Amino acid sequence: MGLSNSEQTKTSYVKMFSKEPGTDDVNAFFGMSEKVDGKWQTTQRFDTVEGLLVSATVGEFVYQNDTKKTLKLVFTDESGERIQVESSFTLLTYNVINTLYGCDFDKPIKIKLYVKKGNDKNMAAAYIENGGERASWAYEPSQLPKPHKVTVGKKEVIDDSEVIEFYERLAQEISNRVGAVSKKQPAAPSLPEQEMKGDSALKKLAEQKALEESTKTQNPKQHEQTPEPIGDQDDLPF
Repeated sequence: MGLSNSEQTKTSYVKMFSKEPGTDDVNAFFGMSEKVDGKWQTTQRFDTVEGLLVSATVGEFVYQNDTKKTLKLVFTDESGERIQVESSFTLLTYNVINTLYGCDFDKPIKIKLYVKKGNDKNMAAAYIENGGERASWAYEPSQLPKPHKVTVGKKEVIDDSEVIEFYERLAQEISNRVGAVSKKQPAAPSLPEQEMKGDSALKKLAEQKALEESTKTQNPKQHEQTPEPIGDQDDLPF
């Protein structure tokens, strides 16, 4: 489980791309970003993320004076590794949200990105499995809101506000459902049963929990690696 290509590579923070960075060329991959010479650059690529979805949130950032919505998904695998996936709102992100909306979050989710070849143009696409079975869109294309043209002054512009609001609402409902599932997840295994006797065992458990909490407080970056907020001087990383 986790992130994978032909060889398993562990990471904790990736972004979902629907274009080759810095170009308009269609591509589809999860990229791990690191800051090189003061700019965020994609240093590793993956085609698949897999695990239990434990968090889904919608955020936003300002890029070139325009507010952009983002989706952040957090997965855990059997080893406890956390994989955080972030993407701005794109057609690929909308497809992922539409599919996740119909998923059972008690079961593992696998998202595999690929480029769908077309006669006129290629598209970034996602194949999603839920509990080992293919997951489908919750809403058919005919049920989805579409952008439309509006006149601003003497110019016609595309208004996609209804589309953004629709997927933001779906993502928020996903977040609520994931949160409810996470709350009912069983607690992590404790000490072996043969050690669970008497006050000494309770003391050992308390010491173990205190040590874990102390480690999280002292080393937060080991648990969640996130880049700095995007600034106007940074290239848009997704």
